[in-house]
Amino acid sequence: MQAATAVLAAVILAAVIQATPAPAQEPNVTDAQLIRALLAEVRQLRQTLERGALIGARVQILGQRLRAQEDRVARVSRELDSIRRELLDVQSQQARVAETESMEAEAAQLADPRARRNLESEIKQAKAQGERLKALEQQRRSREAELASSLMAEETRLRELHDALRQLERALLPE
Repeated sequence: MQAATAVLAAVILAAVIQATPAPAQEPNVTDAQLIRALLAEVRQLRQTLERGALIGARVQILGQRLRAQEDRVARVSRELDSIRRELLDVQSQQARVAETESMEAEAAQLADPRARRNLESEIKQAKAQGERLKALEQQRRSREAELASSLMAEETRLRELHDALRQLERALLPE
């Protein structure tokens, strides 16, 4: 950075020396004024270069943060989709269990004691499975709410990073 500034200053100085008119052509401009003007220009160029480098570094850091945040949003979104599929599966299983539980009336009407016991055993197992599924559904719903909240927070953070990037882009535009 300093080497580039030094080279740029040397080039500017050489150009100015070559372009400097002879004292007879412009008697109002002194060497001291010319050097002050050149130094002011070099300082301004250095400030511009430093500002550009600083903004470039900020853009690079922000870009990395943006990619990491996009990855987090994608991960939470996938988890939320997965938990929602699991919920649909649990609900489907609950529907099948409910069908089995509804066969209690049939079990009472069966004349064959062995068939009745088998059906009653199936119904008992279905009821136990139904209770497990209710608990599982509650867990999945709770996890779904957590993930939905987390996704909203991650998306908000992503929007904030996009806004910060837009601000840096505006800072790069010529004034």
